[in-house]
Amino acid sequence: MLPAMLSIAERSAMRLDGDLFDLAESATHADRVVSPADRVRALRLPLGPAHIVSGLAAAWVHGVAALPTTVDVATLRHRRADVPAGCRALIRRVALDTCLQVDGVRVTSRLRTAVDLLADDPYDDAARIAIRLLVDDVEAVRRAIGVSGRRSVARSLERLAALQAQAALSRR
Repeated sequence: MLPAMLSIAERSAMRLDGDLFDLAESATHADRVVSPADRVRALRLPLGPAHIVSGLAAAWVHGVAALPTTVDVATLRHRRADVPAGCRALIRRVALDTCLQVDGVRVTSRLRTAVDLLADDPYDDAARIAIRLLVDDVEAVRRAIGVSGRRSVARSLERLAALQAQAALSRR
C-alpha cells in the first residue's frame, strides 16, 4: 500500500514503528532505497531547463545533507527564469558540464556542490559535513575552486584547508 493511501493514524503508526520515513513533503517505506531521482521528485517544484538545484538542496539530492528550508536554485545568466515559491534565486555562472540531469532537473555535481558550499554563507556545520561527504579528492576541489567563476576563491581555499586539517586531526 502506498503512503498516500493510508490514513493519518496509519502513517503515524508506521513512522513510529520505523516502517515509514519522511521524504520532503511526502513519505516512503523504510526498506525502499531512496535515489537522487526520488529526492528531486519529492521537491515537487516546477523546475525547467533554466533552473539548477544547488547548495544544500543539491547536497540533499546527493544524499549527504538534510533538506534545507529554502531550496537554492541557480538560474543561467542568459536565461533568467522565475523561481518557484520556497526557493532562493541565485544568478551565477554555472557551467553545464558541472551539472547532472536528475529525473529531468539540473543539479550541480558533487564536486560543484562542494565548491559552492565552500564559497557560500552560511558556512555552518551542515555545510561542512556535506562537503566532507561530497569530497573524495581534495586536489580536484582545489582545482575546481580556481575555475568555478566564484568571487570568493581565497576564502574557499582557506575553508578547504581548514577542513582538510580538521580531517587529519580526527584521523589521529
